[in-house]
Amino acid sequence: DIIAKTNVFMITGLIFKIKGSYKLDELGGLYKSYPTLSLVIAIAFFSLVGIPPLSGFWPKIYLIESGLSQANYWIIGALILASFITLFVVARVWTEAFWKPSKGRHELVDQFIYYNELKTEKRMILVFPMLMLTAISLYIGLGAENIIVLSKRIAFELMHSEVYIEAVFKGLN
Repeated sequence: DIIAKTNVFMITGLIFKIKGSYKLDELGGLYKSYPTLSLVIAIAFFSLVGIPPLSGFWPKIYLIESGLSQANYWIIGALILASFITLFVVARVWTEAFWKPSKGRHELVDQFIYYNELKTEKRMILVFPMLMLTAISLYIGLGAENIIVLSKRIAFELMHSEVYIEAVFKGLN
């Protein structure tokens, strides 16, 4: 799920902006300090793992369904294994960065400005894209039927180019 992955990359940058480090052992206390932001981040993490009904769930279901229809059990096994590995990694990150007690922030050199030192407008500039991607992830997950109908229509039109060609030539006449 490209939306969840993009969101997680932005989350990583935001955590660095808050704590000044990427190292898990230097993080902690994010849930206590930022509970609302932590909820948004949890939704992105759950989507990445494929927890229903978020956007990462539906592609995995369709891949498993396709693997079953073609009796390709190795692909199904690899997909399930990858999902468990992702779940393990996300759980570890969540435990280390959000639940364990804070060790303060890592002191950086140069002109680094921490998240708390930014004006509210600048904070929103950092957080707004994550909120939008989280909302899109929720829409895709909860409105999956609309996305699936659109995807099937696009796939049909790609496989049957004569519909497109006919529409273009009718428009020229």
